[in-house]
Amino acid sequence: MIYKCPDCGKIYNYKPTYCECGNEKFICISNNTKSLRKNGDKKSEKKDNPFFLLTFLLILLVGIACGLYKILNYKVENTEGKQAYINKIQKIFFEKFDPQGITKSGYCIIYFSVDEHGNIYNRKFLRKSDVFELDSKVAKLMKNFSSFDVPPESAVNKPLYFEFNCSANDREVGCYSKPYKGKTQ
Repeated sequence: MIYKCPDCGKIYNYKPTYCECGNEKFICISNNTKSLRKNGDKKSEKKDNPFFLLTFLLILLVGIACGLYKILNYKVENTEGKQAYINKIQKIFFEKFDPQGITKSGYCIIYFSVDEHGNIYNRKFLRKSDVFELDSKVAKLMKNFSSFDVPPESAVNKPLYFEFNCSANDREVGCYSKPYKGKTQ
């Protein structure tokens, strides 16, 4: 039961002996919110007001939408950062790659990981070619690099894959390198 002072309208959850206004008589009211509204309790009106509920839901939906936008935007920026980092490494590799001495066509895939400081570790061939000269030049290239720039968070401690492809004939050798996007296993 709830008790209401008839003089000042103050509501008590227990039966007081006297009210702050000095009154000693109280009206006994059931806990039903409808009877509270009839007696002028404005707090109960807010909770049952449809405008209050719609405003609350709208604020909640806007908050969720902003959160999702930040998450999706972070993933897109993070992916673009990783791809730019991979492209930069590929460019450095190809600039340092010397195809002189390769006399046969071949294709190989390498991978390695980069820690949060840019140090390279876990260097391996995913696929070796049948051309010894190509494999040895790519292995030497991997050994010559001990670090790169600090990678974006999405590339830290993740394997990065690159392919080297050389086409050779009697007169010339054409080589290219690119990030490998095929299946890794």
